[in-house]
Amino acid sequence: MTTLAATLLAALPAHGLAGFLDEDGVIVHPEAVAPDVALKGEHVLIGSYAPMGERTPERAVLGASAYRHVGGVDFETLEELHRGSGDAPLAEEVARAVEAAARWFARPLPWGSRVLRASDQRFGTITGYSEDRGMVITWDRAIRPEPHRYTRAELTAPGFQVFVPVTHCSGCGHAVDDDEIEDSYTTCCNEGACTCALVNGAYECGTEAPTGDE
Repeated sequence: MTTLAATLLAALPAHGLAGFLDEDGVIVHPEAVAPDVALKGEHVLIGSYAPMGERTPERAVLGASAYRHVGGVDFETLEELHRGSGDAPLAEEVARAVEAAARWFARPLPWGSRVLRASDQRFGTITGYSEDRGMVITWDRAIRPEPHRYTRAELTAPGFQVFVPVTHCSGCGHAVDDDEIEDSYTTCCNEGACTCALVNGAYECGTEAPTGDE
């Protein structure tokens, strides 16, 4: 008997991915990352309302989301990658979910992200990208960038900690997009707002100012 989980797992290697079944669905990670390491960093969960351990159905609604381990048994949702509608044949739905996971792992981290290397407790900054989406890091006090081009899988493994630049509203805490920012202040609410970046694990805030009349 072929199960839904087995069908999903069989589709992963073609994209350089691997996975395993847990109680919430199939945990997906790059082939080069060990399963126990994947759960301590970034990974993608593909879930379904259909039981994963039962015979493969003709159709199933699949969902895929990226998660990051934040300590203990806690995980943070990073992004919803795929939400199926159930109107496609199972093979097509599986392909969509797996391709969404593959695109996530191929996506480089944002420019300007700060990186902490656990081996020597040294900080660096992502300052560029190579043609194959590898990330260029310039380590603090270094004269030039490191020659090695890092993959997302490398930088999201336990040996590194990444602090992604964030702009958020100090009034409501909402993370805003570039098109919601005017003159360095957010426009998502009428409370005081500031631009912030998560640097070395702490927010570095600019001057607060109201975004509306008080």
